Amino acid sequence: MFDTVKVGRIISQKRKERNMTQMQLADALGISFQAVSNWERGNSMPDISKLPELAELFGCSIEELLGGGAPAGNVEKLAKGEGAGLSLGELAEVAPVLTPEVLDEAVEKARRRADTPSAPCGGSSLPEDAEEGDVSSCLPSEGEQVLSWQSPGGALATCELGNFPLSGNFRAPAQMRSRCVGSEQRGFYRARRCPEGAEGVDEDGGRGQRAFGGGEEAKEKKAKLRRIGEIAALAPFLSSARLRELVGELRGEGYALSELVPLAPFLESDDLDALVKDAEDDGEIVALAPFLSQEALEELALRGGIGGKRLLPLAPFLSQETLDRLVIGALERGERIPRGLYPFLSECAVVEILKQKR
Repeated sequence: MFDTVKVGRIISQKRKERNMTQMQLADALGISFQAVSNWERGNSMPDISKLPELAELFGCSIEELLGGGAPAGNVEKLAKGEGAGLSLGELAEVAPVLTPEVLDEAVEKARRRADTPSAPCGGSSLPEDAEEGDVSSCLPSEGEQVLSWQSPGGALATCELGNFPLSGNFRAPAQMRSRCVGSEQRGFYRARRCPEGAEGVDEDGGRGQRAFGGGEEAKEKKAKLRRIGEIAALAPFLSSARLRELVGELRGEGYALSELVPLAPFLESDDLDALVKDAEDDGEIVALAPFLSQEALEELALRGGIGGKRLLPLAPFLSQETLDRLVIGALERGERIPRGLYPFLSECAVVEILKQKR
């Protein structure tokens, strides 16, 4: 994210160096002087449609105008139509200054790139079931062999190697051909070929046998969390159609409800309902309640057997019939029912509560 106050100071300084008033700058850009004033106060920032004009007017680069750094450089690339290599995470950092059209196009390119396995050493792509590849031209040194495909930015696995003869082609064992499930980059792993019995070392330092040892589950979990975090950061700036496409790719991944909370305000209820059906827990059901359909919320509450104090904040969102079922279940488990629930319950359910108190 950008420091709007810092960017405002740079714009103000550049304007004064050109001996221009805010009104003159506004006229040159075809905007209101209030917009220029808001930029310089740090209340807002120029979007990507105005940044090239502003940079040209001040005789500087967009990167300089935005205070430098990787995000500023990425905005400059996008403004010049050179942002095809940016990841979702990099796009999330610059989303506030991108128009929905520019952002949607960049996100689509990132998605296509993530779904396309790349080939070794710049060669042609290999099919999913490929088992052999010529790696002789990209071997780093004697005793090391590199698996012949990798997805850009995808999961990486290496192994400790002994010295053994090089060969241009080899058959990758099955454990070397695992898919990057849950990773932003859905392609093949890259791995160095291990001699028999060598010990694998994953990128986080975890050890295991062969090329794909311990730590894979933790890495997949980390990749899942990163991906949903990136989508949540992009959500306020994406078109509803592009957001729906990204969210559709999360289905079946089994996220915890707490991980879905940041996305909830930006999703259609049917999209959120679909994600919740695959949820691994019911931990954040209260936070999601205002955004779910009543049907999905009730299914989730009944599935988790929610009762007691957790039912109170959910009561306004649930039908009386569902509340009664949950309360009766809670009574059977020996839980206490808060008085605040009584107005939402049927007379029969209240009678059952009173019976338990005798």
